[in-house]
Amino acid sequence: MVEFKTLKSKEIKFGKNSFIEISKRRVITPVGENDFIAISRGYYLPVEIIYCTSK
Repeated sequence: MVEFKTLKSKEIKFGKNSFIEISKRRVITPVGENDFIAISRGYYLPVEIIYCTSK
């Protein structure tokens, strides 16, 4: 089983309703642990936050 933990996260707003989230995450597997940086782009709607996946 793979488990993800967010160690640190920062949200940077730009434009009228967009943001970029940069986070440091740790993945834990039966084999071991590994840290990585995830970058996500999203935008705000009147009620919720939508995340777009990184490519």
